[in-house]
Amino acid sequence: MRATAFFIVAVGLTVSGCGSSYEQASFDSSNPDSKIRAIANAAKADDRGAIHDLIEQLLSEDALVRSFAIDTLEDMTGETFGYRSYDDAADRREAIDRWVEAYRSGALDSKKAAQTAASE
Repeated sequence: MRATAFFIVAVGLTVSGCGSSYEQASFDSSNPDSKIRAIANAAKADDRGAIHDLIEQLLSEDALVRSFAIDTLEDMTGETFGYRSYDDAADRREAIDRWVEAYRSGALDSKKAAQTAASE
């Protein structure tokens, strides 16, 4: 009982941000929790201005950060470009290169516009 209560309090403090390792949501943080919060904020706001930052998170060493980033990018754009967060680094790199090219070419904006028009 005592261990369970301690666990619940520890998890509650961490989730609520009262833990000592709490950082603000930031794509630039070295803390994966902070990056995940930044990704969640971008997803909630459908912040297409964060697409560049989300693409950068596909390079993360943390699999959970990569997974949240690709899920958010797919929700925003309808694309994955073959990216899977669990693939080996070489396969992920090829997919990231496709993301970068699509971003630079403006194709991501036109895909979202086409999806919106098709759904209306």
